Amino acid sequence: MSIRNKIKGSFIYLINGYRVLSNWPAFYTDLFRSFFGLNNKSYLYELRDRTKIKVHSNSLALNHVFYTVFLKGEYDSLEKFKIREEDIIIDIGAHLGFFTIKAAKKACNGTVYAFEPFSMHYELLKENILSNNIKNVKFYNQAITDKTSELSFYYTMHGDPGDTSLFKINPEKKTYEEKVKSISLQDFFNQENIENCNFLKMDCEGAEYSILMKANDSTLAKIQRIAMEWHKFEPDHDPKGLAEFLKENGFNLIEPPSYNEKTGFLFAFR
Repeated sequence: MSIRNKIKGSFIYLINGYRVLSNWPAFYTDLFRSFFGLNNKSYLYELRDRTKIKVHSNSLALNHVFYTVFLKGEYDSLEKFKIREEDIIIDIGAHLGFFTIKAAKKACNGTVYAFEPFSMHYELLKENILSNNIKNVKFYNQAITDKTSELSFYYTMHGDPGDTSLFKINPEKKTYEEKVKSISLQDFFNQENIENCNFLKMDCEGAEYSILMKANDSTLAKIQRIAMEWHKFEPDHDPKGLAEFLKENGFNLIEPPSYNEKTGFLFAFR
């Protein structure tokens, strides 16, 4: 990241952090600590609308997740991707519920289906939804993949979980494993009788390729908009190829400037 982008990002953090958070002093303290590689001291994001989002204690990098969802609005800031009141939304990789909660409040007459396979994240996701009395979210301790089965799920930083994925994405760190249940997008649509998905948000650390590229035509036809973060963890992870696949299946794309980084955002719509 260039110095210019770092300065721009820090400005967004400071200005929007104050605008969005009622406990902004604690947020600023943790932001300052993150510059020195220190863990967060606060475990709660308190928004000005009285939403409270609990995070792992002594965590690292959660400021970045909050920044992406609430301060920068990475998934839903584009005009074509504004969340509407009656939207049916699927959140694959719901983490602790940052986007889930934001989307549920905007789609107040719709439904959000939130998927988080990792047990430590899922428990906080569930707590955050219930403690904020959010009624239009259904949450699942499952992964969405290309098949309905049981899979190995990997994570690092035990007690302060990070690098969670179906892939071993950080071999330099000690990696832990747990078994998780998965369901295919097609089977889930059938299970919940979903005929139309207005907004598919994806941050699933490499699983995006198999989820989309192995979905059948009728499943893809039900999806209107996709806001996703793509990753390159394996040799066959090809975001450009995924973009071409989506074009061939009737989507228009807002693509990143290049596919040279290890991760990036891609937006598809009909």
